[in-house]
Amino acid sequence: MAAVKTKLGRIPCDCCGHPVVLKENEAGTLTVSCDECDVSAFAKKGTAAATKWRAKLPAQAPESVPKAPAPAPAAPAPVEQPKAPKKPATPFDPLGFLNKGKAA
Repeated sequence: MAAVKTKLGRIPCDCCGHPVVLKENEAGTLTVSCDECDVSAFAKKGTAAATKWRAKLPAQAPESVPKAPAPAPAAPAPVEQPKAPKKPATPFDPLGFLNKGKAA
């Protein structure tokens, strides 16, 4: 089964200038495929090529830009757990005498 790709818009082909569809997969990889010159290419997320292709996308109209979700409520402060009492040294701990009398 093929992975789902999102169509981001049309950009000019890097080779011939013909408008091609810019698609993005779930991992953020961008792909283009030109029908005129048979060039196909991809750009991993965060690379210079991906940045260049995204810059070529036409600006979206303000009404079509999705609004950012409301910020999530702040997480409660973590509760400090009391430290467990130190276990006594056993005869199977050959270096246990080094920690004798020291706080954990």
